[in-house]
Amino acid sequence: MAGVIGQEVFVVGGSNSGLVEAYSPAANAWRSAVALPSGSTVGVGFLNGTIYAVVGSRMYSYQP
Repeated sequence: MAGVIGQEVFVVGGSNSGLVEAYSPAANAWRSAVALPSGSTVGVGFLNGTIYAVVGSRMYSYQP
C-alpha cells in the first residue's frame, strides 16, 4: 500500500520486515521512515497526514 503525505510517497508492506519506506521525488531518494512490528499486516490506511496499520490484533499510527 502506498500513500502521499506532504512531499513524500510512503510505502507500507510487501515484505515481512515491517519497514515503512518513504520516497522523495525532489531528492530522487528513498529512506526508512519507521519500523512496524514484524508479522502479517492486515490493513493500512492514510488519513490527515497519518499512516494507520493493523498488525495482528493491534493498530499502530505514524505521523511523519
